Amino acid sequence: MAAKFAMISLLGNPVDIVRVLSLITLNSPEIFGPAGAAFLKFLGGSLQAYVVLILVLLLWFIFSVFLAVKIFSKQDIT
Repeated sequence: MAAKFAMISLLGNPVDIVRVLSLITLNSPEIFGPAGAAFLKFLGGSLQAYVVLILVLLLWFIFSVFLAVKIFSKQDIT
């Protein structure tokens, strides 16, 4: 149960995603927090975690841009 909560909290926060990506890039798994360690264990390695985190970060970006376009298209700024 705690591992699921750690995964959801990691993927639900883009700042945590970037933090874990930086630690993976530095190749320092011993300084991971509990969310990062659970994520690496779940995926079975750094490369898989790196790919998944990049994809989730891209989804965060796409969702944010889509939401901004939707909100700003309703505004009358002319």
